Amino acid sequence: MENSSSSQQPTSPSLGGGGKSYYSGSSGSGSGSLPGPLKNPAVVYALLGIAVILLIGCVALFLQNSGNGAKIANLEKTNADLQSQVTVLGAGAGAGNGTAVASADMIYLYPTTCSACSVSDAKKWAAELGYSLNGYSADALGLSAPLAFYFKDGVANPMFAQSKEMIQLGVYAATNSTKAYDLLEAECKANNGQACQALGGICIQFNKTGACNLVIDKCNKEKMEDACTVMSEICTQLGLPGSCEGLKADKVKMDLYVMSFCPYGIQMENTVWPVKQVLKGDLNVVPHFIVDISGTTVDSLHGEVEVAEDKRQACIYHEKGEDAWWSYVSQFNSKIAEKSGCSQDMNCTNGVASEILASLKISEADIDACAASKALDYLKADNALTTSKGVTGSPTVYLNDKMQYSGERTPAGIQSAVCNLFNKAPASCGTSQNTTGTGAAGSC
Repeated sequence: MENSSSSQQPTSPSLGGGGKSYYSGSSGSGSGSLPGPLKNPAVVYALLGIAVILLIGCVALFLQNSGNGAKIANLEKTNADLQSQVTVLGAGAGAGNGTAVASADMIYLYPTTCSACSVSDAKKWAAELGYSLNGYSADALGLSAPLAFYFKDGVANPMFAQSKEMIQLGVYAATNSTKAYDLLEAECKANNGQACQALGGICIQFNKTGACNLVIDKCNKEKMEDACTVMSEICTQLGLPGSCEGLKADKVKMDLYVMSFCPYGIQMENTVWPVKQVLKGDLNVVPHFIVDISGTTVDSLHGEVEVAEDKRQACIYHEKGEDAWWSYVSQFNSKIAEKSGCSQDMNCTNGVASEILASLKISEADIDACAASKALDYLKADNALTTSKGVTGSPTVYLNDKMQYSGERTPAGIQSAVCNLFNKAPASCGTSQNTTGTGAAGSC
């Protein structure tokens, strides 16, 4: 699927809002440990811009009191009205035609299928912060992990609730609670990785000096993996002293995950190209093609014509080198754009490719032989990387293996991010680049 979206900055939590969430991916069974999104360094454990994902439409919401089995029924779960409904629940007033919920500072909603969900643990975590909490099963919400809500000034502030660190982070975001911050800081100092990641979220969202410095030290001095996970965002968004140190290198490597006919991937290639021309050998760009492979069968989102082009470009890169690939792909993208429908026509794309290869004095026979014999292995290697990194969208960009680029899709924005990652930036980093984007910030 091709999606276009504008770049967003983190916002405060809101129950139907569209703020950026630093938590994504499967929540699993709702256990206390962090789920898979942390494989992606750009998706950090901040949880601060969460817009709780609830289906739009009128669907009955059943909350079943975990103590006495009382049901509260006939609540519509739409983004528009759920906030006020949950606020009513927290205030202890009657709701719908069901039984009133006892007043509490927080409520904890969990799926009954979650074996690791614990109301008693949630009550304990809330009590450590000085709050009361009531728990309710909420199977009709379709939750795969527990959610908690803190009520402040008539507003329900949502947070994920798999662990005490998540609740501490959510309460801090809602209340600026000194107690929540102090608990996270103490746990991070004691090498609790989840607490350090939560502090990283506080650093990114609130630019809180103490949180930033502690996470930076845990990564740079103690090499704590969980702290280093959030460093790329601290480096990218805040550029704080020391925040980029663990990500720096003498030469910068860019892993560029694309589909050869994805318009957004092509736009990113066209955006990176002027940066490559300026930085030359100081920037090493490695293209990876996003495909599905079963045995010897390769599939790609835009069909068999795209698979053929992925194979061709993989062979050019691996057999002839990065410079040859750039010389080819910069022309190919331009010429394909000039020919309506060419990207769906094998004869057309083959004709364009033949013309460009001839102009570059690259043997088409060599590339065709590679496509028939070696390309599958090249694409299998790409597929393994996309799986290990959790990459699904074209384009996805990683810098120096660790930092996923999520900034502006402009030559100036990319060059700035790259130049921040040199141990000693080359003089070419002083070259001005275009600040105008080449297309929508979408993905295939």
